Amino acid sequence: LYLELKDYIAAELNVPLSMLKVCGSAYWGKSFNEDVIFQPGISDLDLALIDPATFIRAISEVRKLTWNFSNLTHFRGSAAETPSIFRDYAYKKGIIRLDLMPRTKTKLALDGLCGRVSRKYKEHFSRITIAIYDSEESFAVKQINSTKKFRG
Repeated sequence: LYLELKDYIAAELNVPLSMLKVCGSAYWGKSFNEDVIFQPGISDLDLALIDPATFIRAISEVRKLTWNFSNLTHFRGSAAETPSIFRDYAYKKGIIRLDLMPRTKTKLALDGLCGRVSRKYKEHFSRITIAIYDSEESFAVKQINSTKKFRG
């Protein structure tokens, strides 16, 4: 299932398999944020797309759409801090969270892919999400806290 899923997504994105990583509760066996065990068909599947080109394209689209963050009306949701959280993740951590991202071409394409994959694998996962990382290092740094918690 793991290889089938990664192969399907990698082919859709036209990226090597090595650029996709499973993370979150599907990888660790439990959610450390919510202290809940991973349950097939109920839990979600979090994927990391480690691709500097996609990261740069996505952040460039956001900067263009928002006039370099001077027009924040394109950020959805009721939370006034959404643009700040998006910037902190993107610029400080090298991560683009699609749930915080304004509606750009890249977001719409990845949301569409996540929807299709979620429907295809609905018996295994409640939904499938993707976050974009600018580098392998950013992904590794993001995993530090989970690794510490996993090791006890």
